[in-house]
Amino acid sequence: MITILEKIKSLGTDQVLTLASGATLIFWGLAMILAKRFVRKRTSEMKQVALQLAFSFREAGDGSILHEFSTLPLFSGSQRGFEENLLTRGMDQAFIAVFDYTTKKTKDLSLNWEEEETNPFRVQTMACFKTNNLFLPPFSLRPETSLDATYVEKLENKFGYQPIECRSFPQFAANYRLFGKKADEEKIRGIFLNSGIIILCEKEGDLCMEAKGESLIVYRHLKRIPPQEMEQFLETAIQVHDILDHSAIYYQNH
Repeated sequence: MITILEKIKSLGTDQVLTLASGATLIFWGLAMILAKRFVRKRTSEMKQVALQLAFSFREAGDGSILHEFSTLPLFSGSQRGFEENLLTRGMDQAFIAVFDYTTKKTKDLSLNWEEEETNPFRVQTMACFKTNNLFLPPFSLRPETSLDATYVEKLENKFGYQPIECRSFPQFAANYRLFGKKADEEKIRGIFLNSGIIILCEKEGDLCMEAKGESLIVYRHLKRIPPQEMEQFLETAIQVHDILDHSAIYYQNH
């Protein structure tokens, strides 16, 4: 019996190339079909989440949310991404938007060529707050493991941020990196040391935040939150907002 390998060996170069091209097309076709099914499934599930949590829902944003928060480092720059599965709602004096934020990957030397080519985009779920009476000094917080040189360079060179130490909380200081402007250093440190936000960060382990004035975003680095975990993620994000809101009011008046 002639094996498949023997049949392939008996083919000419042109026939082998044609066969390889056909197999590649079939592979990519199947990959596209599966990807579209995943997108449709997630959109349907996120729409159900919006209904359950009394949010408005749109499958795709128009860029207005990103523009509204464009003063924050994550959404600044010429290569902003786009919003999908957008949940929005008013919350007392705040507006909240939760969405999947998709961006094109920058070159990462830790990944090989095939990984970059087959997965050129990254998606992470964001919770964004715009609050009338929220007056936060500009800051950025990320876990140590999610920091990269490009992001730190952007914070330091474009936004004038510098590292802010919180040494009285050793676990937090070891696992997180807090950045802000030198002029706001004492206010930022005071907010973090005396508000309970550090305890929440230690408990969660992977919270990321950026803030400036009345704008605040909360997310987990490079994580697309599963629909079944969305309510819990939203509760955590609101807890962050409420802690910082209360603390910012205190430090504004002292």
